[in-house]
Amino acid sequence: MTLTERQDGPVLSRIEGATAFLTLNRPDRLNALDEETLATLEACIHEAGLDPDVRAIVIASGTPRAFSAGADLKWLGAASSAAEVASRAHRGHRTMNAVADCPKPTIAAIEGVAFGGGCELALACDYRIAGDTARFGQPEIKLGIIPGWGGTQRLTRLIGPSRATDMILTGRPVYAEEAFRIGLANSVVGAGEALAGATSLADSFASAAPLALKIAKARVLVAKPGLDGHDRGAKIVARALRDAGMEVIYTGIRQTPDQIAEAALQEDVEAIGLSIHSGAHLDLFPRIMEALRVRGLGEIPVYAGGIIPPADIPKVKSIGIREVFGPGTSLDAIVTAVRAGAHAERASRGL
Repeated sequence: MTLTERQDGPVLSRIEGATAFLTLNRPDRLNALDEETLATLEACIHEAGLDPDVRAIVIASGTPRAFSAGADLKWLGAASSAAEVASRAHRGHRTMNAVADCPKPTIAAIEGVAFGGGCELALACDYRIAGDTARFGQPEIKLGIIPGWGGTQRLTRLIGPSRATDMILTGRPVYAEEAFRIGLANSVVGAGEALAGATSLADSFASAAPLALKIAKARVLVAKPGLDGHDRGAKIVARALRDAGMEVIYTGIRQTPDQIAEAALQEDVEAIGLSIHSGAHLDLFPRIMEALRVRGLGEIPVYAGGIIPPADIPKVKSIGIREVFGPGTSLDAIVTAVRAGAHAERASRGL
């Protein structure tokens, strides 16, 4: 697959050398992120990620006033039902996750404001190069909402809980120099020079062996602070399932019950799949269900499969597991059941 050259529309795309340049192109709306912009950006990321000629991706703005002012409030406000609101929130999640999980290095060239969803887009990138007049912020609290496209998690992992709490609860902007000092920006350059700085960084990847680059980034993703390998894997599968329009976590039993329940709470899941690979299921499943109940998630349908002897299936179901699959059940069968459970849960809530 190759990156399609786009010369008009909300996101422009082109390749120069070994770098893909994606330019947000809604200057009249300060690059506010709506359905078309998010979908186009995701398509560009997907294409560039698979293009063998691309070594790195730069996301920039066509206006010096803003990298992106955030989600397009007009688009969000036009939602006519709870289901539509959820769908638009998921649209943003899918795009940010596509950026974060891209196999190529991603670099945000930030001039002007990166607020709300714009800041979350920058956070999803591997590098943030800021012009010295750039401003970062999560001002959602001032609108009576919270960052909804991964900002709470990514910002916290990047700059730590204390600083992230300050930014999110106050909604205050962070200027470029402070952003660099706290680790939000990787470097600060002169005003108007962010794209040049990002391009220079991207050029440094041009001679890298593509397979080594891909493997190295994949391993860094697994090792990100605050997420062990199994937790990261759970979220990656959850993202794949979200493309079908639902929220699911499918996780290995090696996570603790509290980790599973916390992940379910943070991701606002509607069904959970558990894969058991040891003989400890009769001990762990009750603890998982209790951890979910403590967090008010006791009604979420839970499905389990893996190494569960047929004789133990009635005991497992009595704990509150919705459906239990015995040995030999394929992963696809379990995922299909989880998807169906998520659909049913959404329908029961009128979504």
